Amino acid sequence: MPGRATPDWTAVYRCHVTGIEAYEARWRREASPEHFHPTWQVTLGLSGHAAIRHLGRARVVPPGEPFVFRPWEPHAIGPAGRSTWHFLSVHLADEHVARSPATNGTTGRMRATHLKAAIAATFRAVRRGRGVEQAVALLAAWLASCAGSLPEGRPAPDPMVLAARDQLLAHLDRRVTVAELARAVGTSPGKLARAFRAAVGLSPHAFHIQARIHRAKALLAGGTALAEVAAETGFVDQAHFTRHFARLVRTPPGRWRSGGRNVQDRRRRRAR
Repeated sequence: MPGRATPDWTAVYRCHVTGIEAYEARWRREASPEHFHPTWQVTLGLSGHAAIRHLGRARVVPPGEPFVFRPWEPHAIGPAGRSTWHFLSVHLADEHVARSPATNGTTGRMRATHLKAAIAATFRAVRRGRGVEQAVALLAAWLASCAGSLPEGRPAPDPMVLAARDQLLAHLDRRVTVAELARAVGTSPGKLARAFRAAVGLSPHAFHIQARIHRAKALLAGGTALAEVAAETGFVDQAHFTRHFARLVRTPPGRWRSGGRNVQDRRRRRAR
């Protein structure tokens, strides 16, 4: 009889440099839900093809072709077809890219080659805990140089959506209903929900859950206990918090804080 298929896994690496995380994963059944990061995400497939949904478009990316998501841009990624997708991802806080001078004088193909090398070098540095500052500086420079060639982002939200987003980000310690949010910005729930999804790419509820999870990551990194993190980010209890964290980050909060590999045994929907 054929051997049992190797389960999906995700490994997370954190380091002493603020705003930097690195991931390595091998997914056959796994696929992320629509989500965002308040950081840049740069991903490099090592083997297998990736299926991506981003800015309303779907495409398949072959191994060896790096791809980039700007901060706050919703996206979904997973293995394409029947392939097993093995990949590296590095997340950088926007401050690293914003203060970096762009590397000039290279063609698009050369930028992609250098970006690919910079992703791999930064991942290795974060995993080893050595040379992170230098590797991040180089990666940030290449991101700054290729930012103009990235797909156009969503149009800037109108003042109503911006006000609603600010309200959500100001209340990361509890759930905020669409009705409450609509009253705060002076519109109807239905109008706000439609405008928010069109501008942001997620419903207000989905955006708020993810913003609370990113706040939880900061608390976890600071050493706050899991139960306290769950309470401070407005989840019913630790189990409720853990379910949402694992769904979005692809590894449980305790494992994320300590680093290392997490194996996913449950079947999940592929990205389409």
